[in-house]
Order: sequence, then structure tokens, then C-alpha cells
Amino acid sequence: MKVDCVRPCCYSPRPNAVALGDDRWVVDLISCRSPGKILMTIAKTRTVESPGKINLFLEVLRRREDGYHELVTVMSRVSLADHLSFTVLDSRLELNQTIESASDAQAMPAAEHNLIYRALAHLRHRTGCPLGMRVDLIKRIPIQAGLGGASSNAATALSVANELWELGLTPNELVDIATSLGSDIAFFLSPGTSVCRGRGEIVEPISIATSMPLLLVMPPFGLSTAAMFAALQLPEQPRSPERLLEALKFAQPPFSNIHLFNRFEEIARQQSPWFAEIQRGLLDTGAVAAQMTGSGSCYFGIFASQSHAQVASNRLAAEFPDCRFSVCQTVD
Repeated sequence: MKVDCVRPCCYSPRPNAVALGDDRWVVDLISCRSPGKILMTIAKTRTVESPGKINLFLEVLRRREDGYHELVTVMSRVSLADHLSFTVLDSRLELNQTIESASDAQAMPAAEHNLIYRALAHLRHRTGCPLGMRVDLIKRIPIQAGLGGASSNAATALSVANELWELGLTPNELVDIATSLGSDIAFFLSPGTSVCRGRGEIVEPISIATSMPLLLVMPPFGLSTAAMFAALQLPEQPRSPERLLEALKFAQPPFSNIHLFNRFEEIARQQSPWFAEIQRGLLDTGAVAAQMTGSGSCYFGIFASQSHAQVASNRLAAEFPDCRFSVCQTVD
């Protein structure tokens, strides 16, 4: 029996392909029309976690001439993550979406409008790469929550495609492409915690002394980022993140709500009493600090330990039965 081995990624893998590791080759034996001949297709695959984020600090400074807003924010990655599997195809882009929460299903964009698909299409356009990609997404990060799930997915897609397509783009080149797609995407190309400026594309990674145990609380509704910016009133005296940055240097950060800030929280509180109620609930159950992340609607509490966060989650779930709760932590 004759076996032809074609160059990697020339043919799309079939459903019976065998996965051999997290960064692996998939070998698929395909029967050809020629009798007694088997065509062996080899395609690269990668399976990764795409983390969410929280904003420990978020201030909007001014509206720019290009229509975007100038801001300063301190963001940390969190262990709550989406699951992404990538397989190189011959030429087509394919995105399969599995959404774990039924409440997110209606808000999830169609595949061709998803930032993963758009990021890969833009990357091919910028580089002239002819290859394709199949992406299987398991969506765990809530949508319209301020947790950056879509931006994280796009950054992950750019980074993985750069490797699997062997494009050889530098980190700065990836950041340039990321910035053209969305404001938060560049943050997810850097590890851990960062101070982000401009419209979010100027990323300065910082070291923090310890991971922070968190309880994330997602209400039964989302908030539109565009609507939140439309309702924003720019401050005459913008806040500074320096007090927070000093606290992050300690092994046991002396956190309280005086260290955290989010310009959008006041707008959210005007739209729903839930935000004041959940902050009270988090602080009453032991959080050392609590606030909304991004433009909402997810709220987070910082706890002394994950066990404390789990106890709070159990108590608050009874008081807020329509909410989703996730115990996690900040990660590098």
C-alpha cells in the first residue's frame, strides 16, 4: 500500500483525525480515488485557555479627535477562561461556538461577526497568508460583562495563528494588528497585570506581589459598552491610579474600596439598584473591596482566600438567585 505524505496544512483534517497533544500534529488517513492508495494529511493544532480580565481601576480622561476616548486603566487577567481549539485548514476559516450559559446565547454574535473570525481574516489580509483555520470555542466568560472575553479570544487567535501559520510576526506587529481590531485586545498579548493608556493599546506590564482571590457576580442582564460611553460625563479632575499601584506592591495588598475606581460605575448605579445591592452583599460577606469591571455588568469582590470567596458565593447565591457566580483569581 502506497502512502503519500503531503506538506503540513495542505488539506483540511477530517472528523476522524487523531489529536496527539496540546501543541500537536493531527494525522488523518484519507482514502483517495486511486485504488490501493492512502493520502496522509498532517495538520497542526493547538488547544489553549483564553482568560478574562477585571479592571481594578478605570478612568476616562477625554474624547479624542478620532472619536475614541483617552483612558487609563489597570487590568488583571483572571482564571475564568474560554476554551479554544485551533486546527489549521487548507484555506477556509471556520468557527464553531458552544455557549455554556443559555442566557448568553442570544447575545453571542454569528460566527462571521465574532472577533475571533474577524481577527483571523484581518491577519490573513495583512500578511497574505493563504491558509485557513478551524476554531472550536467553548464560551465560559459571560458576554456583555466587562470581562473582556471577546478581546481575549481575538488576542489568542492572533497569537496562535502567528505560530501555527508560521508568520513570524513580532510582538509589536501583533499589537499593531490587535489595536486595529479593538481597544482591549493588546492587553491580552501581555501577561498578568498591566497599566493601559491611550484607548487601551499602550500596555505597561507591572509586577504584583501576589494573586488575588476573587468572586465574580454576573447579573441577569448585560450592559452595552456603546450606551455606557454615550451616557458618560467626562470628569473635570480625573482620578489617578497611583494609590492602587502602591498597594499592589505589597505581598498582602491593604485593599479597600479607596484603592479601586471605575468611572462607569456611577452610570450603572443610575440604571439599576442591583449594583449597590451586590456591592453591599460582597462587602457584608467578607470582601475587602468590590466594584464593577469594565463598562459592566459583572461585579467582583476581592477576598482574603478562595475559601472565603466560596463561602460568600454560597451565601449570595441564595440572596441573588438569578445571578451567576464564579470563584477565581488573578493570574499571570
